[in-house]
Amino acid sequence: MRRRTWIAAVCTLALGVAGCGGGGNRLSKADLVKQGDQLCLAQRAADQKIGATRTVKTLAAKGDQLLASDRAALDRFAKLRPPSDLQGDFDSYVTLLRQSLAAEAQLVQAARRSNVAALRQQILALQAARPRLAAAARKVGFRSCSQGGG
Repeated sequence: MRRRTWIAAVCTLALGVAGCGGGGNRLSKADLVKQGDQLCLAQRAADQKIGATRTVKTLAAKGDQLLASDRAALDRFAKLRPPSDLQGDFDSYVTLLRQSLAAEAQLVQAARRSNVAALRQQILALQAARPRLAAAARKVGFRSCSQGGG
């Protein structure tokens, strides 16, 4: 089974720069893009460290670790404070990331149960989300985050 590329992007967002933008001040667009892309790259590295999940068995075994990493990454990413003119686009992107993470959690559950029908359904949902995630990331201005579907 092929790894979810968007997870790498989503979680990469969160791991790189702890606490960026968490204060009351909004980031400039350049700082938002820089910090967001750093987080995306860091999460890709974290997912690579966890390792590939090419089979149902490895996805079931590594699922909790992947989900925990991705949730932490998303939480850090969501704490970034975009400029007010990008708030709506940023919020839309974070919403898509959260939806993808929920689909990922369902994928892991399906792998644990060896439920082939549910696995297919979640894989299709994640594949369908990739172009929307990439487009939403580009709309905000992210470069690294828009590669591989989010």
